[in-house]
Amino acid sequence: MNSKKANWLFLSVILLHIVVSVLVTVMSRFFSLHIILNLLLSELLLLIPALFVLWRTEGSLPEKLGLKRIRISTVLMTILFTYLTMPLIVFVNLISMIFVDNQVMELSPQILNAPFPVIFFLMAVYGPFCEETVFRGVIYGSYRRDGKGIAAVILSGLLFGLMHMNFNQAAYAFVIGILLALLVEATGSLWSSVLYHFIVNAQSVCLMYLMKSVAPSALEGAQQGLNLSVIMLFLVLAFYFLLAVAFTTLAVLLLLAIARNEKREQIFYGIFRKKRSAEGATEVHKKAERRILTVPAVAGIVLCLGVMVLEVVIS
Repeated sequence: MNSKKANWLFLSVILLHIVVSVLVTVMSRFFSLHIILNLLLSELLLLIPALFVLWRTEGSLPEKLGLKRIRISTVLMTILFTYLTMPLIVFVNLISMIFVDNQVMELSPQILNAPFPVIFFLMAVYGPFCEETVFRGVIYGSYRRDGKGIAAVILSGLLFGLMHMNFNQAAYAFVIGILLALLVEATGSLWSSVLYHFIVNAQSVCLMYLMKSVAPSALEGAQQGLNLSVIMLFLVLAFYFLLAVAFTTLAVLLLLAIARNEKREQIFYGIFRKKRSAEGATEVHKKAERRILTVPAVAGIVLCLGVMVLEVVIS
């Protein structure tokens, strides 16, 4: 599978999401979609088009998605890497919350009315597997097979962020998407990004239910957003900025250690190097051959931004 097909997949997913969202909004006059069905449906809209594309591609499913075994030591380092990057994610989330509402917290009343085991499975297991299959397995994998390095990391992260269709989640999901692509590159396995995604989502779900039972007033405050004075907001952001710089530096060093542990150090460094064109091939031909930002991807990006802007205007 190449970049062009991957971008058509992204556009198809976005169009499908918009069409289904409009239908659900229209039908809401007659019935409301329960949060459980909502979560099931939203991930299926990602997974079904991806499985169709994978079915039409040669090779076994583990081979096409990069579902390779990784060492136990790599698993442990991946867990540590996840927690080291969390201050960065929190910092980006806080920045976005200055301008827009926290989307997960807005949905928390509906989420918390559902049974914890069901929500945990949907948000921490089912969701991460579906999203990693599409964005790191199919889309990022296709970009890498076309010879792109850091451009593949950034574009796949951007598409992953925009897929959430709101500015709050798009901001920190973009950062997470970049981290996940780098992690897959360091380990050579999609399982590492699934594990990272699982930990992040599982922690979020557990924290919501814990706050509901232990500190409901704190949960209500979180649902209302950043109601802080200018000075307090500055101090909170400064604290998380310093924390993010320190811990992200450690995370980068750990990522290099993960690549060495999986004997992928040179492959990992390779994504930051520009590959020279093969002898006898023109530069124009090579660029055309390796272009990953094609018309379908641009169309999908424009559609996502349009929906996000419209949502802000309406709200």
